[in-house]
Amino acid sequence: MEQIFEWVNKSIQYMTVALVGKSKDFSVADLLQSRKMDSDNLPISEYHQYTDSLLKALIIADDGCRKFIFRHLFAIAFPFFILRKYIDPFNIELDAKRTDKLTPDEIDNLHRLIFTIINDLDQFYFWVLTYCERWGNDIEELLKVCDNDGTLRQEVNEYYKHCRATPQPEEQAKYKTLERTHRIAILKILLDYTGVSKNIDKTKIAGFVEAVTGGNIEVKPQDSISYKKPTKQANGVAVEWLERLNIKIDD
Repeated sequence: MEQIFEWVNKSIQYMTVALVGKSKDFSVADLLQSRKMDSDNLPISEYHQYTDSLLKALIIADDGCRKFIFRHLFAIAFPFFILRKYIDPFNIELDAKRTDKLTPDEIDNLHRLIFTIINDLDQFYFWVLTYCERWGNDIEELLKVCDNDGTLRQEVNEYYKHCRATPQPEEQAKYKTLERTHRIAILKILLDYTGVSKNIDKTKIAGFVEAVTGGNIEVKPQDSISYKKPTKQANGVAVEWLERLNIKIDD
C-alpha cells in the first residue's frame, strides 16, 4: 500500500505545483520527467496498475485494515478534492511562473502531463469509492473518526458530485484522436499543395495553422509549434491521410 499512497501523493503534488506553483521540491524538469512516454511521446496513464494493486490489497485485508486504507486515501487527497472542482482538464491554466521560461513544446508537454495526472486521479478515486461502497462503508460514517469538523467529508462529497455532473476526460476522449503535430503537418502540406501558402508569409501561415489545429489565437506565431517544420513522422502520417482524399503528395 505504501507505493499506492506515494503515487497518489506525488501525483497530487505534481498537479498542484503546475497549477499553483507553491513548492520548491519540484522543478519543471522534474514535472516533465515524472511520467514515461509512449511511442507518440504522450504521457502514459498509470491508474490501471494502482487500482489493480489496491483491489488486491483490499481482498487480503481485514475490515479494520480496509477502513484505514480508505480513510488514508481520502485524507491524502484533500488538496486534490479542493482544487478539482475549479479545473477544466481540457483548458488547463498553468502557473505563469512555471511556464515563462518554457518553450512552446515544453508547455504543450506539460499540459498533456497534467491532463494525464488529473485523469489518473479521477479514475483512481472512482474505484476507491466503488471499492469503499462494495465493502459496505458509508463515507460519512467512515470519515467521522478522522474528520472532527466535517471539512474532509464535505470536500469528498462535493468532489464526487462534481465528477458525476461533469463528463470525465476518459469519457470525453473515448475515441482515439490524431496527434496535434500530425494535424499541423496535414494542414501545412494541404496549404502548400493547393498553392494557398505560395505568396503568404510563413508567420501568417503558422498563426492560421495554430488557430485551426490548437485554437490558440493569442500565441505569437513564431513561438508556436505550427511555425516549426513538421517531423518526418508527422509528414508521413499527413501523406497517408491526404491520400484518403485522393491527394497524392510526391516525396
